[in-house]
Amino acid sequence: MADQIKELSNGTYFIGALTNGVAIASTDATTRNVVKDIQVQNNQLTALGAALNFNVNNVTVASLSSSVSGSEIIDVSSTAVAVTPSLSFTNDIIGFFGSTSGTGGKASTISTRKVNGFDASSVVTQSAAIATALSQTNYIAGQWFIGSDFFYLYDEGNSVQTLYRRVGGINGTENIVFNDSYCTIVFNGVDRFHQVNGANIFTYVPATNTTTSVSIKAGAAWATTMSSYPRIAYANGLVFWCNSAGTSVWAINPTTGYNANISSAINIASSSTYTPLAVYFSGGTYYFLSVNNSYSAGYIYIRSAADFGALTSASVYPVTSSAIYNTPTPQITNNVSPQAIWPLLNRNNGDWFWYKSQSSNILTFGCFNMLTQTIKTDLVINTNLYPPAIGSYQNFVFTSSSSANDVANKLNTTFYPQTATLRVTAVQTTP
Repeated sequence: MADQIKELSNGTYFIGALTNGVAIASTDATTRNVVKDIQVQNNQLTALGAALNFNVNNVTVASLSSSVSGSEIIDVSSTAVAVTPSLSFTNDIIGFFGSTSGTGGKASTISTRKVNGFDASSVVTQSAAIATALSQTNYIAGQWFIGSDFFYLYDEGNSVQTLYRRVGGINGTENIVFNDSYCTIVFNGVDRFHQVNGANIFTYVPATNTTTSVSIKAGAAWATTMSSYPRIAYANGLVFWCNSAGTSVWAINPTTGYNANISSAINIASSSTYTPLAVYFSGGTYYFLSVNNSYSAGYIYIRSAADFGALTSASVYPVTSSAIYNTPTPQITNNVSPQAIWPLLNRNNGDWFWYKSQSSNILTFGCFNMLTQTIKTDLVINTNLYPPAIGSYQNFVFTSSSSANDVANKLNTTFYPQTATLRVTAVQTTP
């Protein structure tokens, strides 16, 4: 049979499918194709940093950043595919809450799907508007929907920390879960709250609406002064606690009460209402972050999990291994107290956000990654896009930040709608 001009492909393909490879042509034992032209149209992959290759028998023969011409043989018993190699798919979620100064405010969640760190799509969900004003309208340090209930945490930075629960949702009947002086509260990010309360650590489980407690075991020189700007964090199943009365941080197992006094390993800025504590865990290592009183410098302290273990059967004191101390450059800078907007840690990737500025209902947050110890691109939240707009940073609550591998959803064309159109022509030879 004489050679024929053939159109091997003329289709539009989604980025998720292209990561698996999309078959363009295959030949049997007697057919050959000589590809002459590959026209690439409306390639939306480039904006996501995604390459597009033309492979024959798993060998890349052309990069399709643009249309190409030439002669490429697809021999007998061969397969040609279009493929986008080495892509990452993630789902980054941020949540915020406002305004808290009365009724009408909403809790908003922005879910942004990303490919190679570039935005692919974004979906916003909002709660019902607040119909009954909250008991507290300032110094809200967190907000969570757990099951059908709504929780929010009031923390004025020193002596008063109160966890509120609204049964059945944001407009449900409000009651108090914890309300004790100088007793800090932390959410584990999944299903429970912990409160350090004097000689005990309490755990509240929303699913059962129950509270349990264990005593904080002796042996690690547990703090004798609970007041003086206590701070709390959570990482890898442990609660971390400190205050400005000393330079120690304690790691506490909330199930057993065993603990470790990380002695003078971490210098917590003293005599300041505004000093936060953040702890990030990754790869068997804890990264502790604190800042000085003027927020002109950030400090990272690094400890191995092996330094004090899981604290399941004994307290550890002293912790003998030395911490690694580092003052990152460039420095964290900020002149607004976390009482206005508490700093927030993404426990999945170590990004730590702090408030920098607001203009026309648009808030800007600095971002420091605790793992790489580098300043990242600012996070900008335009509340005009998620009405009601929040006119004052004092009524804005930055409630959550998380990141998750989203490769399981890469074929979802709503999440990842980017495509490329390929038209492939060839000279086909058959016996």
